[in-house]
Amino acid sequence: MPAVATEKWSNIGGTLDAEINGNTFNRAFDVVGAADGFGAVSAVRSAFNINYNSSHLNMEALKLKTFQPRTVGLGVHEVTAVYSVPPNGSWQTPEDDADPLDAPAEISWSPNIVSEPFDRDIDGNPVLNSAGDAPANPPSRTYVYSTLTITTNEEFYNYAGYKPYINTVNSDSIEVDQPNSTTVTFAAGTVKCVSIAPARMYKATDSYVPITRTFEIWDLAEISTTQPHQCRILDQGSSGWYNDEGVKNGSLCTDQGEYVANDKLLDGTGKPLDSTLKVRDGGEQYTPVARPGGTPTGATIEGTADAKYLLYKRYKAKAFAGVII
Repeated sequence: MPAVATEKWSNIGGTLDAEINGNTFNRAFDVVGAADGFGAVSAVRSAFNINYNSSHLNMEALKLKTFQPRTVGLGVHEVTAVYSVPPNGSWQTPEDDADPLDAPAEISWSPNIVSEPFDRDIDGNPVLNSAGDAPANPPSRTYVYSTLTITTNEEFYNYAGYKPYINTVNSDSIEVDQPNSTTVTFAAGTVKCVSIAPARMYKATDSYVPITRTFEIWDLAEISTTQPHQCRILDQGSSGWYNDEGVKNGSLCTDQGEYVANDKLLDGTGKPLDSTLKVRDGGEQYTPVARPGGTPTGATIEGTADAKYLLYKRYKAKAFAGVII
């Protein structure tokens, strides 16, 4: 049930001075049903359509300077609205008396540097030796991604509403307008929601709770995949498939029948990219064919003509824009 505010006449008072700048006047209100002083002030502002710097009904020069809430009993508050004449035409609104639910978001960015093995250079070319084989121990490089936190005050912690977004990535691109009129676009799949949680301990009776959303963001200019949060593996191996009265599995070999010593690049369906390679099963050699079912279930192919990568989803995708960011 919403809080109910009524104006009272017993505590009305003020000072009337010959100099208008010395005039003050108060209005008093009883509020029933508010959880705290902030809620009581909000009820008065809403019911009587008054706010900081509102003019008094009987004297235009008197501007509302502050609200003074006082707890009278359980769920009962008294709010005094104090009017006086501001020296510069208006009073500066005190942040401590402002409705915390109207407070702007607090935003922070921090860089994160990680070192990981890489199998493609910055232009997307696979890292191979002159024989076309991927190195057994891939080299490493540093990557930079950003952690973004956004904290806003909300009426309560909506755990049920936020839970589906935690540990997911954005399914659609997100556009954010900067103060300088520049639009920043975060491509689909580049933003991961790490957590949505209260920023501090709170009481069940609190009128608001600060909620912090934490995101990890990758810049596509830094990497050679469009899905940086998902699992991506270089498609390579030493076995293949052939058709001899049914599709069967064997070992890759040269056209001379020698088994390959290293993993060979595959095309995403189990066939080697090197068209000279064969599949050997016992003493027979066969022309490679795609594995039954082609690309493994759940995987999509990413890459170039020189190398293929299998992309597996390890995080669900959700629409973030307008919901949690």
